[in-house]
Amino acid sequence: MLYLILISSAVFLSIYPDPIGVGMGNSGVANPGIWSLYYNPAGISFVKKPEFITVNFPTPPSLSYLTGKILIETFSGNKEDIYPDWLPGLWNEMYLRWFGGVYPVNKSLSIGFSYTYLTTGTTEVYIDTFNIYKFINYDECTSFSISYKSPLNHDLFISTGVNVKRVFSFLAPDWLVKRIFPESGGGGSDETYTMDFGIIINFMQNAFVAGLSFNNIFGELKYFKNGKPEYLVKTVRYGLTFNPLRVFELYAEKEIKHYLKNYSLKISFENTKYNENENAFFKNAETWTSWGIELGVFDFFYVRYGHFEDKIGERIGDTKGIGFNFKVFQVDVANDGDIYSFSTSNYRLSWILKPYENLNLRNKRIKMFITSASISLFPGAPQFLRNDKLKGFIFSTASFLCFYGWKNSLPQSKKKRTYGTLLIASYVLSLFENIYHYLK
Repeated sequence: MLYLILISSAVFLSIYPDPIGVGMGNSGVANPGIWSLYYNPAGISFVKKPEFITVNFPTPPSLSYLTGKILIETFSGNKEDIYPDWLPGLWNEMYLRWFGGVYPVNKSLSIGFSYTYLTTGTTEVYIDTFNIYKFINYDECTSFSISYKSPLNHDLFISTGVNVKRVFSFLAPDWLVKRIFPESGGGGSDETYTMDFGIIINFMQNAFVAGLSFNNIFGELKYFKNGKPEYLVKTVRYGLTFNPLRVFELYAEKEIKHYLKNYSLKISFENTKYNENENAFFKNAETWTSWGIELGVFDFFYVRYGHFEDKIGERIGDTKGIGFNFKVFQVDVANDGDIYSFSTSNYRLSWILKPYENLNLRNKRIKMFITSASISLFPGAPQFLRNDKLKGFIFSTASFLCFYGWKNSLPQSKKKRTYGTLLIASYVLSLFENIYHYLK
């Protein structure tokens, strides 16, 4: 098991994290949204409001999560995470986490960030007959994004975007690598930096969208001090998205336009050039193909279906997904387990948090009560609900980072207490800021 881990590279960078793209056959390069943080950084400039997304966290960092975890531990004795696993049919301890946020600075410029974490769980190494050493290997990627769009005319926009990424991979402790592979000189972990670059052409207000992105343009990881470096996996994604109902809506009669606004239909096609063995995008690259469909009803319910093919990797099959939009937050789930040659499920579950502009209540105290009660969802929810976008984005982002730090810190450590204190403070500050807003 240790040998298999040590010869692996940062292939986790090619794992599709979000249920929107996964539900549509793993196609997202030409489908702008907050999920563009992964597929194509140029797409985040089409996000109109601040948004925050978490994937494979059943709830945001919230009282509902903490309450649910306490109840499960109390009545079932199960202290395991209540999260969907990644490929449970292959290995029962693997899980993938992804979260990110986008903030539109103005109508043309947007900035964002994202974080990816993958672990295969606990690895056991027999030191001798009586001693077993256990450790958890993991990969992580922290990314910061910027995107700018400009109009070429009234119906045509072009957008470019860049991701700057730090990639860290911990496969085994240095002393263990030296002990098992003395000729290696040690190692077992490394970090590097890389970039993504993307372009999107958007015609007739999302009726036709073309996308192209180059991912992990440079960078390498060296797991053995005396070994050769391994290049980061490189991908080139290019695709098209067509929204036929949007075309009909632009040219239809007034009565039909009103009817068509209640529905949306997206059809996406995408090709991916994948290369993990060469320091090049196209030389000896594999080709992945995908297509997907999304049907939306009343901007509330979405159903998605797609197909994905990676013939060399023997991943061929259909993907499925659904989503519900509740204005201030959106829930989406998808499963691409059918693309694998072995029996497994492979779910992605996401929450997208965003401001809500239509809380039309005349009574100020009722407004204060409703917005303050939303703190049970996550810090920043009261601010999002009253459409204070910047404060909502700051509170929600800060609280989630504290939550993630708290969860991944050692029990009873100073670091865990610090993160826990900051997480509680984010709830208190978000609540009291909202109350002060209405009482001042």
